[in-house]
Amino acid sequence: MGCSVKAQTLKHKCARRGPCPVDGKWSSWVSWGACSVSCGGGTRQRTRLCASPAPQHGGRQCEGNDVHIDFCNSDPCPISGNWGPWSSWGSCSKTCNGGQMRRYRTCDNPRPANGGRACAGADTQIQRCSTANCPVDGNWGSWQPWGQCSASCGGGERTRVRLCNSPSPSNGGRPCPGDLSQLSRCHTEACPGGPQKARGSIIGNINDIDFGIAILNATITDSKSGGRIIKATITNIPRTLGPAMRKLISILNPVYWTTAQEVGEAVNGYTLTGGIFRRETQVEFATGEILRMTHIARGLDSDGAMLLDIVVNGHILQLPSHADISIKDYTEDYIQTGPGQLYALSTRMFSIDRESVPYSWNHTILYDPSKGKMPYLVEMLHATAVSAHYHPLEEMLEYSIQASISKGDRSNQCPQGFTLVSAGPYCADENECEVGNPCSHACHNAMGTYYCSCPRGLTISADGRTCQDIDECSLGGNVCHDGQDCENTIGSYRCVMRCGRGFRRTADGLSCTDVNECQESNPCNQHCLNTIGSYRCACEPGFQLRSRRCIDINECRQRVCRSDQQCKNTRGGYTCIDLCPNGMTKGANGTCIDIDECRDGTHQCRYNQICENTRSSYHCTCPRGYRSQGVGRPCVDINECERLPQPCAYQCINTPGSFKCTCPLGRHLLGDGKSCAGLERLPSYESYSYGYRTSQSSPERSSYQRLYHNLASQSFHSYTANTRERNRSRSRRETPVHSSQQGFLACQQGFESRGGSCLDINECEVRDACQHECMNTPGSHRCICPAGYRLMTNGKTCQDIDECLEQNIQCGTNRMCFNMRGSYQCIDTPCPPNYQRDPATGFCLKNCPPNDLECALSPYALEYKLLSLPFGIAANQDLIRLVAYTQDGVMHPRTTFLVVDEDVTLPFALRDENLKGVLFTTKALREPHTYRMKVRALSYSEDGGIEYQTTFIVYIAVSAYPY
Repeated sequence: MGCSVKAQTLKHKCARRGPCPVDGKWSSWVSWGACSVSCGGGTRQRTRLCASPAPQHGGRQCEGNDVHIDFCNSDPCPISGNWGPWSSWGSCSKTCNGGQMRRYRTCDNPRPANGGRACAGADTQIQRCSTANCPVDGNWGSWQPWGQCSASCGGGERTRVRLCNSPSPSNGGRPCPGDLSQLSRCHTEACPGGPQKARGSIIGNINDIDFGIAILNATITDSKSGGRIIKATITNIPRTLGPAMRKLISILNPVYWTTAQEVGEAVNGYTLTGGIFRRETQVEFATGEILRMTHIARGLDSDGAMLLDIVVNGHILQLPSHADISIKDYTEDYIQTGPGQLYALSTRMFSIDRESVPYSWNHTILYDPSKGKMPYLVEMLHATAVSAHYHPLEEMLEYSIQASISKGDRSNQCPQGFTLVSAGPYCADENECEVGNPCSHACHNAMGTYYCSCPRGLTISADGRTCQDIDECSLGGNVCHDGQDCENTIGSYRCVMRCGRGFRRTADGLSCTDVNECQESNPCNQHCLNTIGSYRCACEPGFQLRSRRCIDINECRQRVCRSDQQCKNTRGGYTCIDLCPNGMTKGANGTCIDIDECRDGTHQCRYNQICENTRSSYHCTCPRGYRSQGVGRPCVDINECERLPQPCAYQCINTPGSFKCTCPLGRHLLGDGKSCAGLERLPSYESYSYGYRTSQSSPERSSYQRLYHNLASQSFHSYTANTRERNRSRSRRETPVHSSQQGFLACQQGFESRGGSCLDINECEVRDACQHECMNTPGSHRCICPAGYRLMTNGKTCQDIDECLEQNIQCGTNRMCFNMRGSYQCIDTPCPPNYQRDPATGFCLKNCPPNDLECALSPYALEYKLLSLPFGIAANQDLIRLVAYTQDGVMHPRTTFLVVDEDVTLPFALRDENLKGVLFTTKALREPHTYRMKVRALSYSEDGGIEYQTTFIVYIAVSAYPY
């Protein structure tokens, strides 16, 4: 059966077609189960069944859960305690002789809680430690007596010592604390002549740089040569000021004035003031900087050192760190101007890289008038051996000076600018401004002098009295607006229109007008065309324009002539000429004629070689008596005396290019120039006979012998009995004689008849026989030249030997052989950095790396010039001319020559003349010496900029001989 419900017409109407569904219902809960834990919070559960009734016939299941869970035993569980780790052992209770150390643990791993058990056992352990014996520290005994003082005055030192023996240290005990010895100052009173030390501080501002506190320390010692030496250091000087402060030696003035060596009755600053005074100092440099200093001397401290406080303020001449500073010796005049009052002044000189710079100092000194006054109205302090150095790493200045003081040159007279006050006596300042008004504008009196000042727009001139205009335009600072130029006027300036190149400013300065360069300066070589603001150059046919000059076009380079023709370039054109063989040239009629190289000087024969022209060529031959050494080398003399057979009967003397035969005493040279003949006395006869000793016979000699016999026979009667006595009285220079038909004596060349004898003529007594040294020889003479010279073929004059060329001297890299008269020298000719040597000229030419401005502004070339001069050249004699050329090989039209690093001791000077630099003598050259000069040529463009620079290094050697 089932049951259905239809609700269309009836609300309920069942039809039993089956069993009805039974919905399930829960049964009662069963009892709670056991709790999951006994403490600390657990859970328990109970269940029920969907069986009262169970769902049947499609009835619904029970709604809800069949399990119920609940919390239980929520009370916390008990926790038993457990020990944590032991701590580190503590320090020992004693350092020696046995002690204890402990360590601990805590019951916290975990701690007992909720009734849990505590930790079992002790929480502390004890252990013995430091069982060794205790050390015994040392203790000082009593001080021993003081030793002897190291100095009798000026501050010495003494020492005393003590022993560590009360008790001595043992078992590793500590030594006695403190020093074994003590040092104490003694005899601190100043020595006669001043203290031997000085200390002080310096503060202030120089060149707007505040350098904080600088520390001064100085020591003073006696010099063996007289005077006292002061050496001082000043630390904490900034590197920006250190190099410039090297010249401020007078910052030490209180030190070297008080300690200067006293000469005679003069007194130094310490003797006069006792080391207590105030000094006001002003320094004025020739370049306009002014620095003021205040020195306060506070006497001596317990060490015998003078104490100083120094304040500086102002400006000094700024110097580069690499500048070489040299301070000249100087003097200071100290003038007694009143009770307890001195005035000191000095004009000094220091040099920067050998350029001298003057500067002046003046001091006003005030001290206790009860100390008295100087024994002289004027005393002079002498400062010598002055040196100064700056050490940048330590920021330290180091000075050294030697000082002495003596009476002044006019010790009892007041200097110029002061007037004697007899009541003192003192020297009172004289007011020069009230006498004669020495200034052109304003006059201001100062101690011992005066100074002049000028109104605005003017400045004082070099004479210190007159005023001259200030060129405000050259001072910079953009005094005019953009597009304007500054034009200086007397006492002021004005701003005018700036005109570009090619324009000229009008008279009122308010506008610009075009410059017709073609009419005013004719800048072009041929044709000029004016344009607005400029001009244009043009050339005639056959020329090309290059840098405003018309340069001839060398058409021959374009091969305009036939191969059998020679192209000859002409100005503005060219000519084709039929070729001639080498050594030939075209004649006026067009035929080829020989070139006489010997006549036109194109030959290469050198030294004493002889040029002999040949058809289409030439030959270099040697003179008679010389032999060749090859092309380009000098001919060498042939020594005929070394030939075999010997050319002379008796003795042969070689001469340049020839030889000469001589005969023994009593013989004379025959007509052949080689054989000898003369008279002989035979020992077995009382009379004379005539014979000849010859080395060989010839027809000429036989003829001469016959002539000699005839002459001798005709003149035999002229020989008398006293001939024997005359022979004995003849000198060694006598020669045999014979009489002519007229009866007079005939002497050979080089001898003269005197008293019946032929005596040698001393040719060396004849003026100008030789250029250098003359040596007389029998019947002749010989000229000698100094070392480094050779005798010329005329046998008289000397010629310098060019060792560099003839001996092929190789001086090495960057060196040059300098032939000097009588010698030679290898000189250094290095090329500076960024320069390379030109192999053709030997010049050093600039080769700058990219973007190197300093190199770009340096000279274009460096040339070495060598000049050898004889001794004795007079003053004002031109020696050489230096010329600067453009890159086109044209002499530059705007070049100035000047001497760089000019040495005033050089006997040479330079002047500009016709676009050349002429080097001439300023005094006679009377000493052998080698000089070195550096000359720079500056070539300017039309707008005034430097276009070319060339540097010449000129070596000038003056010989010891006037040839």
